[in-house]
Amino acid sequence: MPTGLIGKSYSEMLSLHREYGAPPELARESFRRLYAGAFMHEADFAHLPATIRTRLFAIERSPAALIADRRASEDGSLKFLVQLHDGRRVESVYLPFGKRRTVCVSSQVGCVLDCRFCATGAMGFSRNLTAAEIVIQVLLVRRSLRALGLDDFVSNVVFMGMGEPFYNYEAVLAAANLLCDPRGMALAPRHITISTAGVLPAIESYCEADLAYKLAISITAADEELRNRLMPINERYRLGELRNLLLKYPPRVVSRIMFEVPLLGGVNDRQHDAERLAEFCDGLPVRINLIAWNPVKGSAPFESPSPDSVLAFQNILRAAGLTVFVRRNMGRDIAGACGQLAAGNADAAG
Repeated sequence: MPTGLIGKSYSEMLSLHREYGAPPELARESFRRLYAGAFMHEADFAHLPATIRTRLFAIERSPAALIADRRASEDGSLKFLVQLHDGRRVESVYLPFGKRRTVCVSSQVGCVLDCRFCATGAMGFSRNLTAAEIVIQVLLVRRSLRALGLDDFVSNVVFMGMGEPFYNYEAVLAAANLLCDPRGMALAPRHITISTAGVLPAIESYCEADLAYKLAISITAADEELRNRLMPINERYRLGELRNLLLKYPPRVVSRIMFEVPLLGGVNDRQHDAERLAEFCDGLPVRINLIAWNPVKGSAPFESPSPDSVLAFQNILRAAGLTVFVRRNMGRDIAGACGQLAAGNADAAG
């Protein structure tokens, strides 16, 4: 597997081929095969002269990432346990829904945030993933789909797996740029969603750069004290500071932002919780994504909200003039739904 090639930009690929005496059109074809075709073996690059191919595949060799385990859900989603070159493991999820084919990728091994309702936080944190290790998750999922006799088309990629993407900002953006390169996989930027628990400096950088990717910010609760208990990051980056930051930017920038609200039964799904959230969103052209919380092993203090409470919550927000969606739960029976990813074993964090 060309582990030295995955993660390289088109300009880097062009430079490398030029160094080995290959013309630009062969570099373009190599880039296309690697990212658009998810081809990762030397035999897949027969368009190159044998001498160049041998040299190209000899660079930066290291043990390849691989799929260590795969679990299938009744709803058609698949969860993959991806083993990295150093033996550490992360989880990725394939989510088919209608014409949309989404891959959810991890950006870190574990997570430092320790959100009380998330399985990943209980793992602790080991390290950031490189851009190559993020992109290879998509490539491995596509190859696995092909091996299963399924269409390997991917329409969307969401950075909502293990880890806090904005604590790995540069690698995440590099991976997103690779996935959207028109000479490779050619995903539309609007089909990439990056999720954060609210890392304000990175959110500010994202807004200043006016990026076309969608941004999802996990709000969870519009009450500072409650959010402190559920998401300790709020003690560092306060909700009020987030609101003030977003108010600085034009509507076209903020309209690409979605607030995510995992609803916990009897904790943050009550009428006054919805009213506080509506007040917090006033003047911000954001969308809201409600997520019925999924049970996590060892999470005794929490329970899923009732369908009636989710509907009532949605209705209060809509009555306030907000655009609100309820996320469809997929992969829940294989612990692949939102908040459930934990690399499947205790060794994942090293």
